[in-house]
Amino acid sequence: MTVPPYACGFVVTMITAYFSDRYHQRGIGAFITSGIALIGAALAINGRSIGVRYAALVLLLTGVYACAPCLISWVPNNTAGHVRRATAVAMAFIATNCGGIMSTWIYPQKSAPYYELGSRFNLSLTVIAMALVVAQVGLLRMLNRRKNTDPVGLLRGVEDLPYEEQLDKLGDRHPRYKYTY
Repeated sequence: MTVPPYACGFVVTMITAYFSDRYHQRGIGAFITSGIALIGAALAINGRSIGVRYAALVLLLTGVYACAPCLISWVPNNTAGHVRRATAVAMAFIATNCGGIMSTWIYPQKSAPYYELGSRFNLSLTVIAMALVVAQVGLLRMLNRRKNTDPVGLLRGVEDLPYEEQLDKLGDRHPRYKYTY
């Protein structure tokens, strides 16, 4: 019974990865797959039968696993410059590992068999993640619009340098660098 949740997660991950990469829409992929996880988390809170709890697990796991590649690839897609990109990726993995540490405390043995604390925690974090994805897409769109409307202003102080040096100094803040959302 452990294979179906991961098999569903694999299939949805591959589909999501294909479409989010093809259309450069990491945010939409993350939002949709988080919605799948949200349904699973809501079912986990209210479900009492084995069948409903198993379906909740399949949906939650599918959504979380399919969302992860969108979020993981979003970070390096939107940071330029080796140091800045490496730092951003490291910070993202630190945050991810904090979730692994937290999971040992949100599923205490005394809350078995329904683990309401863990289910509510997952639901809350999924809602927060969905809100942050929407905010991030809005911010990236705004930054891309700003780059289109005032490219000269963004180059202030480096306009005399060749393009490669401008890009090295400004990184993802360069007017030609477009954020993916």
